[in-house]
Amino acid sequence: MAPIQLLILVVAVIVLCVGSTKCLAVTIAQQENSSTNDDDLQRICSMTNYPPLCFQSYKADPRTPGADLKTLAQIAIDFSKPRAQSALDLVTGLHKNATDKTLATVLGLCVKNYTQSVELLDLATEAMNSKDYDVVAVRGVCARTDSDWCKYGFGSEVEEPKELKKAGQVLRDSLHPLTIIVADLIRSGSSQQDTISV
Repeated sequence: MAPIQLLILVVAVIVLCVGSTKCLAVTIAQQENSSTNDDDLQRICSMTNYPPLCFQSYKADPRTPGADLKTLAQIAIDFSKPRAQSALDLVTGLHKNATDKTLATVLGLCVKNYTQSVELLDLATEAMNSKDYDVVAVRGVCARTDSDWCKYGFGSEVEEPKELKKAGQVLRDSLHPLTIIVADLIRSGSSQQDTISV
């Protein structure tokens, strides 16, 4: 939002509230409804592990041009879901075919971890629909943490399979932009009511 637009908005809010005893709440979703441009996307992706890949991936989505932060957050969830499912499918197969008892135990825990990641991303979409952005942030972080827990289960006794290591990292990298975008939504106050009550 341009400075002059913000100033006009603030003045309008003051005019609405002055002299009114019913000015209960003035909550404005400033960034939720403003379009995301290339600079915004570059800023978000610059905080990820692979900025060029992040930027290219989001630009390739047909919903990105002119998208607001809410739409961009949903794109991030949709981008991560198949990666979580792919990791779950992979670890399920590895667990099924594991012959080493210790490896089978760790992989069994990983199946639970990635199952939770998939479920959390489904729940994140529900939270997006109800504009509970704090909840979206928590579920996004937890989906990533579940992948970390799988990784930490491996150690000197049993090594993490290379394909699982890669799938887990791909998922964690795909979830990183979501936490950044949702943080922007929360800072903008978009988790509050989108109307002016007077």
